[in-house]
Amino acid sequence: MRPSKTYRGLESEIYKRRAKPKFQRCMNANDFMRLMKTWDKGGKNIREMILKDFVEFNDNRTALEIDAELYGGGSLFLTRITAWLRLTYLLRYNLAIQIAAIRTFVAAPGGNQFLQEFLEVGGIFTLLEIIAIAQTKDLDKSEAMRLLRDIAKIGIQYREFICECYGVKAIADYLSKCKNETGCRFAKETLLLLSSGTNKFLPQVYKAFISIITSNAASPQALQLSCQALRNLIFSINTVHSSIVDATLGLLRNSYYEVQYEGTDAFDFQQRM
Repeated sequence: MRPSKTYRGLESEIYKRRAKPKFQRCMNANDFMRLMKTWDKGGKNIREMILKDFVEFNDNRTALEIDAELYGGGSLFLTRITAWLRLTYLLRYNLAIQIAAIRTFVAAPGGNQFLQEFLEVGGIFTLLEIIAIAQTKDLDKSEAMRLLRDIAKIGIQYREFICECYGVKAIADYLSKCKNETGCRFAKETLLLLSSGTNKFLPQVYKAFISIITSNAASPQALQLSCQALRNLIFSINTVHSSIVDATLGLLRNSYYEVQYEGTDAFDFQQRM
């Protein structure tokens, strides 16, 4: 007697027999409900295919256009995606496509309502947890950092909210350990944004960069980017503390030429201040 097939095996067989589910414009309420039914009943692979199509289909669209494509059901779809992300971010799923779909909503021009909905369900905390968990894949962390950066770009109130969620420390810790070039760049840009217009948190960001360049565990990429960022922050701090002088002098002893170069440049820059 042949063993019964698992649910996952049956799902794979269904793919071979049927056309792959795709995101399509919802022309009426029935179309939208059909999409939601497919999502609710679909497994991991079906949902990922829907999200990939959704991201590609709605690239560079405004929030109004995205909501129109969903027949006014944008908030309902966003709620499903964020709920799935919160349930699966510890399970090594493809988080990057989930975060990219959320970013399509909240970073779209005019997407403030979607952003508020994402924040209200703890979206910032989820993103900060994703970049902090060791087992999360580099691509997933990088996509989470990209979304944090884009949220910080939208306005000072969102930058302050990220800081109030202990975002400066979480992002600095991520940057110090990150070996992914894209992720490092997103982290540096986000930290600089968090220091912009938020005098309350500027010293915190400044100290975070200093802690990175004085860390023995920081990656060469993190040291290089942090040194570049500190040069920008010196104009806002309006003074050169002894701590940054000692830190940049330490970079001159680093074994990586790129780090030595940034250290030399930063030290020369401080002497001209």
